[in-house]
Amino acid sequence: MNAQELIDELKSKDIILKFDGTHLIWTPPVEIVPEKQVEELVRQHYDEIIERIGIRPAQWFKGKPNRLFQGDCLKVMDMIPTGFVDLIVTDPPYGLEFMGKDWDKVVPSIEVWKECFRVLKPGGFAFIVSSPRQDVLSKMIFNIQDAGFKTDYTSLYWTYATGFPKAQNIGKAVDKKFGAEREVVEERKQHDIRNNGYGTKKTEFIEKILGDPVTPEAKKLEGSYAGFQPKPAVEVILVVMKPLIEKGYTDQALANGKGITWLDDCRIPY
Repeated sequence: MNAQELIDELKSKDIILKFDGTHLIWTPPVEIVPEKQVEELVRQHYDEIIERIGIRPAQWFKGKPNRLFQGDCLKVMDMIPTGFVDLIVTDPPYGLEFMGKDWDKVVPSIEVWKECFRVLKPGGFAFIVSSPRQDVLSKMIFNIQDAGFKTDYTSLYWTYATGFPKAQNIGKAVDKKFGAEREVVEERKQHDIRNNGYGTKKTEFIEKILGDPVTPEAKKLEGSYAGFQPKPAVEVILVVMKPLIEKGYTDQALANGKGITWLDDCRIPY
């Protein structure tokens, strides 16, 4: 059975055809030929299958390689042909409920990452910004992995100097719990710059610098903080890849220029 015969067989049974860059997918699933044979047909007739299914990228873009789309990512991605995107760089919700915003309550679902997986070319990379907080970081990685991405690469880390520790000062909390007020030893004018997700707001306030602990209990716990919440200093950039469809990295690079990174220009001089 060649590629066209396989496509004709599926269409004759009113089966919906899709192509995820690695496999032919049909809905509902029907066992026509062994899966390994389908995979081999895809490797042999990659361009032909995409063209015959009717999602040739050149036709979709009509000779305009640089286009910007504004809108819901899932709706826009639904317009994009399978195996068309060279690279994904995204800063999705972290799942931290940032400033109580609904859009940040959960990390992107497996379904979202499956759609990203679909549009990416075989061997294409995705760079995904995530919080370093372990609970949400692990959920992000597992969802991306369950969508089909290869995740066994080293992350990048964006380091920065802004931000401040947000952990509760236990010594001060103990004095407050016992109704003991600390002496105000200094007052400073400060600027509070907050980003509400849509714009930046700058306000001024007076910071009160408090003196030594008052109660014996507070003195024992002075210098301790709730949990482990150091000053935020890094953002994790996950590096993941859509699996190769060729025999190895060399063959994939020769086939479509993917599965590789260009590192020499990024090396630190010595």
